[in-house]
Amino acid sequence: MTAAGWTILIISVSIVTTLFVGCIYKVLTANDEELHVHGLENETPDKD
Repeated sequence: MTAAGWTILIISVSIVTTLFVGCIYKVLTANDEELHVHGLENETPDKD
């Protein structure tokens, strides 16, 4: 592989890895988990 190919490969893999690790860190360190959960309402709009 050429030097340009290796450079693009290393940059691409490092960007994806950084985004993945950042997302995992954000999920594991989230505060107030109850406030971040959506779509679990017990009542539906058509229930009267």
